[in-house]
Amino acid sequence: MRCWLATLFLWLFVTPAGAEDRIDLRVLYCGDSASARAADFDSFLQKHFAHATATDLAGFNDRQAQDHDVIIFDWSDTSDSEGIPDFDLTDQLRKKVPELSTDFARPTILIGETGGRVGIQLKLKIDWLCLCLKDEAHHLATDHAIFRAPLVVDPRLTEVPTPIGYRELTTDESLGSTMRVWKVHIKTNPQVGLVSSLYGFEDSPDAEVIARGISSKGPDTVALARHGNFLLWGFAGSPSVMTEDAQRVFINAISYMKQFDGAKPLVRRKAPSREWAIRVCAAATPEAIEQAATEQRALLRKLLAKNPKLVPEEYKGNVDKLIAEREKHLREPQDPSTMNYYFPEAIRKQFGADFAKYLRYYTENLEFLRPEKDDSWAFIADEDAKAIGPSNRSIELLRRCIAMLEYGQNTEQAQRLLKRYTEVDYGTAAEWRKWLAEFEARLFFSDVGGFKFFVGPAPKIAEPVSKTIDEQLPSR
Repeated sequence: MRCWLATLFLWLFVTPAGAEDRIDLRVLYCGDSASARAADFDSFLQKHFAHATATDLAGFNDRQAQDHDVIIFDWSDTSDSEGIPDFDLTDQLRKKVPELSTDFARPTILIGETGGRVGIQLKLKIDWLCLCLKDEAHHLATDHAIFRAPLVVDPRLTEVPTPIGYRELTTDESLGSTMRVWKVHIKTNPQVGLVSSLYGFEDSPDAEVIARGISSKGPDTVALARHGNFLLWGFAGSPSVMTEDAQRVFINAISYMKQFDGAKPLVRRKAPSREWAIRVCAAATPEAIEQAATEQRALLRKLLAKNPKLVPEEYKGNVDKLIAEREKHLREPQDPSTMNYYFPEAIRKQFGADFAKYLRYYTENLEFLRPEKDDSWAFIADEDAKAIGPSNRSIELLRRCIAMLEYGQNTEQAQRLLKRYTEVDYGTAAEWRKWLAEFEARLFFSDVGGFKFFVGPAPKIAEPVSKTIDEQLPSR
């Protein structure tokens, strides 16, 4: 008997080291299967997850997705040791990214450049703002699950000087001379990562920003975030390049995503968020233009040296002239094509090239802005909504419009606004009132989704908790 108990004890508690620590998830890594990067990810995932498989990105299909709990899309480096893109490698990646339909709903991690390409294809909030993410994150949501479970992480934050030009590239007036950042890579990683736009990212209940990232686009950039069943891991370093904290967060991120199986995005990207109206004006200040010109000059020199075929024939042997002309265009934000793209004609006639007036107009009218046309970057204040208030993204606007219909006041204006900002179309006040009563608790407004109110999913009904064995036993 003692021998049997001893054997049972050894079987239960003296298992091979590390085996009991692996997380019971089926993880599929899709990347450049012949690369050292893929081998690094495969080794890391095998170590931490009970079932990990690596395959080539181009060979991915929906059947594979059904056989795994979490999918990871990645690719090998497409930059040189100085972070300069090699467009031949980038073109290879473009051809490797699998074609996914909007029905694809498996939990998925999108890494760096590959993530951006998938985001563009599926019109996610995980958009391609810039392939310029460096090695640090900031504005961390440290109370988020990926810093807590299954591994506890206490991210070490350090104080660093705020990068030059950041104050001209943000809508955050509280930005100071220093920032607290979290180091994601143990050394500068030549492969730059991807950032998405912060503006409007969280305007639907299925999207969350976990961390922003240091990048040339300024502080209003998303580096770690989720939209529906997709999570952006914008940082491009493979596991051996990550800090220990970052490795643990990456493990947690994979575990966290399991719960979003089937959670397709509620909205797809149709328009830029209204904050861009202010950001565009701020970027036209002399300080912002000078900073952008300096960065563009240095990047263009390296880029054209690495990829000489990008130099047009008329500039062969005279790259300096090409760079000077590009810089001249950058220093003239009042260029007609630029003005037409960002500012409606009616506003241009009022303000000309005075960007201070544009900034004042957009700041004062922020809560009533909408694109002049579908998916346009040219914003204009909705005078109909201003006349009623308090904001075109407030449910109170719908309530007031319905009340106007009920009392016969400015009914055409009320109907116009209700149709403009919702996805439904009713002819009577009673129908509108019934719709609002049924769905008000689930309504959310999304700039990114097309400047409309959407009906969110119904809250899940909590299942009754089954009793434990102890609770099922009769009381003594």
